[in-house]
Amino acid sequence: MTAQEKNVQTVPTGGNWVNKVGGSQVGPAFPTQEAAVAEGRVLAMQNHSEHVIHGTDGQIRDKQSYGNDPREIRG
Repeated sequence: MTAQEKNVQTVPTGGNWVNKVGGSQVGPAFPTQEAAVAEGRVLAMQNHSEHVIHGTDGQIRDKQSYGNDPREIRG
């Protein structure tokens, strides 16, 4: 499984919010984005991957990385 396939996507679906990994839903559907984001954060930390949070329009709203950052970042 590539790093991209391990990424957690928090997306709206059918009036609820779900987390997807590799295109498949992981865990339950949540009635609020806040609850789904909290669970998605835990999944991303466990996977050492990126957590991508989408808005109600499906556009990416935020990204957080949990483990795939380069060690040396030039500033």
